[in-house]
This record gives sequence, C-alpha cells and structure tokens, in this order.
Amino acid sequence: MGLQSVLPAIGREFHLADTLVAGAFAISALMWTLTSPFWARWSDSIGRKKVILIGLTGFVVSMTGFGLAATSGIEGWLGAGVAFILMATARTIYGVFGSASPIASQAYVADRTTPEQRTQAMSLLASAQGLGTVIGPVLSPFFILPLVGLAGPMYVYALVGLVVLLLLLLVLR
Repeated sequence: MGLQSVLPAIGREFHLADTLVAGAFAISALMWTLTSPFWARWSDSIGRKKVILIGLTGFVVSMTGFGLAATSGIEGWLGAGVAFILMATARTIYGVFGSASPIASQAYVADRTTPEQRTQAMSLLASAQGLGTVIGPVLSPFFILPLVGLAGPMYVYALVGLVVLLLLLLVLR
C-alpha cells in the first residue's frame, strides 16, 4: 500500500492518465483475488512455510522490478510507455505471488493455536496487516531519496521484505 502515495507522482512524471495509473495498481488486486484460492490449497499440500516464502520472494521481486522500471522511466533509460508496462508487470507479479504470504500466514497461525487462542491470534495478524496499510503510505514520501527519487520507497520495501524473508528462512518452523 506504500505505493499509493507515490504512484500518482510517478504517473505525472510519465505524463500518464490517472486511469492508467489506477489500472496498474488495480491489476495486482485482481490477480490477488484470482490466485488466493490457489495459494490456500497449495499451502495445504506443500506447507505453510514454503508458501509464505514464495509470497515474500514475489513481494521482493515485484518491488525491486517496480523500482527499476520506475527509475528507468524517470531517468529516460526507457520510454514512459515501456517503463509503465514493466511497472504493471511488476504489480501483476505482486498480485500473483504476494497473495501467497497472507493466506499461508493465516493458516500457519490457525495451525499453531488452540481454538481458545485463535481469535486473538488472528486479530493480531489482521491488526498487523492493517497497520502496514496505514504506515506504508505515510512512510513512503520519506523514502524518496536523492539517488533514486520516486522509486526509493520500492527499494526500501524490497529490502525490508528481503530481511523478513531471510529471518523467516532461519526462524520459522
């Protein structure tokens, strides 16, 4: 959700219509909706941890790809149209793979809690996700950095995702 506060500025930088910018954002939501049931079934068959890691890897790849596409367009290395198509592709990757982690995380919590603990544990997980939805757009403008400009938030979020991915590889049972 951190992209919400910088995506309009990127769209203006590329001289794109607002509807195109909104479409790039909406495509991830559509893919998320379509692929979530797949990830739920897959987490039952291959395991929660593997699906969580797949989701986080998709997040890191998509944020990095989006950042590189945005940087390439802003710096003029690619035309705005090509850069925008690459950004939309990165958002599609996020929708397809990013949906894996929340689904598997919920299942992981359900697997590891008693019925008495489950409601509180699930509400804490939902609260953490909701907090990220609020904090991401607020923090993003602070990550517009001198060397990378408007793409800075994507690189920062990709780095945070990579750190979480590595921690989960080491810690999650």
